[in-house]
Amino acid sequence: MLLTVVIFQNEAHAEERLYVFFDRAPSVDEIETVLMGKPVEPKMLTRGIRPRNVVEKETPDSLANSGSSGLAMNIEFSLNSAQVEPKYEQHLDNLGLALQRNPELGIKIVGHADASGNAEYNQRLSVSRAISVRNYLIYVHSIAEDRVSATGLGETRPAFTPGTDSRNRRVEFYPQ
Repeated sequence: MLLTVVIFQNEAHAEERLYVFFDRAPSVDEIETVLMGKPVEPKMLTRGIRPRNVVEKETPDSLANSGSSGLAMNIEFSLNSAQVEPKYEQHLDNLGLALQRNPELGIKIVGHADASGNAEYNQRLSVSRAISVRNYLIYVHSIAEDRVSATGLGETRPAFTPGTDSRNRRVEFYPQ
């Protein structure tokens, strides 16, 4: 399994971890592990691409005691589009199943854009991407609206350089 862990400090200087799955759709169990803070199996050690400050190995204890954890799946969007492409539906279906199995879990969907347009346009586009994914979970998997929020960060947090890399057109998921 290719899994990259990106560690960064948020605006409050608290450590956040973003678990990035780019080679395949994460399983329902893997989604639950990240979003619910369950112990990490040894097979979930990290390897892969290096978008930012990447931790090479994560122990179960250090993950369980860490701050906020997020999940980024390989759900990319076409240029200037917020439409979820059919090839990424399996990713969202696994997320939907994890939410159905864990009715106490709520998620915040954070949309992103690359730097291809102006900042104001990219901000609106990133919100539209998050809303598109939110609507998929609500209407396809019958997830209650109050369990799924959507926001966007525009081009302000690129995971890849240069800022126009298409992989920056993505969504991330955080427990809420």
